Amino acid sequence: MDNAANQAQKNMDIKAQSGFLHRIFTAIPSRYDIINHLMTGGMDILWRKKAARECLALKPRKVLDICCGTGDLTLAVSKLAGKNTRITGLDYSRSMLDVATHKAEKADYKISFVAGDLAAIPFPRESFDSLC
Repeated sequence: MDNAANQAQKNMDIKAQSGFLHRIFTAIPSRYDIINHLMTGGMDILWRKKAARECLALKPRKVLDICCGTGDLTLAVSKLAGKNTRITGLDYSRSMLDVATHKAEKADYKISFVAGDLAAIPFPRESFDSLC
């Protein structure tokens, strides 16, 4: 197989994997958090707190949580961030973002959630000071 054919096959494989993952994460949002807590024995809560601290270590003004899912890390970052820090969550699963938006509204956090694919981030380069 030549290089063009190999690349075409890889692209098809990536698209198939992406579609599979999208279907999974669209189907499970209502159960995602409990599955995550059970599978990690609750360690996800500690990991998230540490990740949030690291994300804010350099005092960024604009933070992007990539693949934010149901927003737990996004909310943890928001909880620790100063009031002048703008926080955005990005995910390609609209149903996961719906859960994240509900959580943020319930906690009264001002977080923007955006539907988009990490492979084609819908923001100009250098729009954020920190990624998590």
